[in-house]
Amino acid sequence: MRLLEQHTVRAADLYIEGRTDDLLEHAQGHLGINDMLDQWNPDWRTATSSEWKILDRPDGERVLIRRE
Repeated sequence: MRLLEQHTVRAADLYIEGRTDDLLEHAQGHLGINDMLDQWNPDWRTATSSEWKILDRPDGERVLIRRE
């Protein structure tokens, strides 16, 4: 699951790279999401940007569409 809707970075990505302390600080409310991601990768805003989004259809299916 993505940490931010318009970016592909996930908590699992930080966990795999050993950033567990940052994840715990964020979960406890001591470290904001942007600050946590800045510490992980200062270029995260461009490196993990996604032009795609997932929508839930009325029938319960999920679809992938390009952002406008």
